[in-house]
Amino acid sequence: IQGDVVGKGLSAALLAAYLVGLCDALAGEGLHPTNVLHSMNVALAERTQARPMFATVIAIEVDLVRRTWKCARAGHEQALLIRAAGPGVTFNPEPSLPVGIDGDEVYLEHEAPLLDGDRLFVGSDGALEVGLTSEMVAATLRHGSARELIEGLVSLLPLQTLRDDITL
Repeated sequence: IQGDVVGKGLSAALLAAYLVGLCDALAGEGLHPTNVLHSMNVALAERTQARPMFATVIAIEVDLVRRTWKCARAGHEQALLIRAAGPGVTFNPEPSLPVGIDGDEVYLEHEAPLLDGDRLFVGSDGALEVGLTSEMVAATLRHGSARELIEGLVSLLPLQTLRDDITL
């Protein structure tokens, strides 16, 4: 799970801490990604009625037995599924509302086969704001060790001009 709370300061930090705790509790229940987002959404919408706050979230499940990826997102940037051969493919392209806005929002789950050599990239909106494109990410992540992949991604970022946090 990756998320990005809206806002800055103490209220955003408290919201992030609440969502991390909620996510930890939900993770132990063995829920599918859509159910995790639904539960987070309902809990946050009820908790923040007086002062609406929200967060974008993406939930991904990797099933090594069935060899599948499952993905659901709540307003978060799309995941990029990078095959060992061929172009990167956006994963779960349908838009949805962030958690906390509308307790009745329905989140869709998408499934794709897990192939040898697959890599999955998930980044926050800060990565897009600095010009990181799916083509750049796919080219960087196609081959290499975990360390080489991380170093390659970081080398693409203009670290002196960041205005938002970036999560990769």
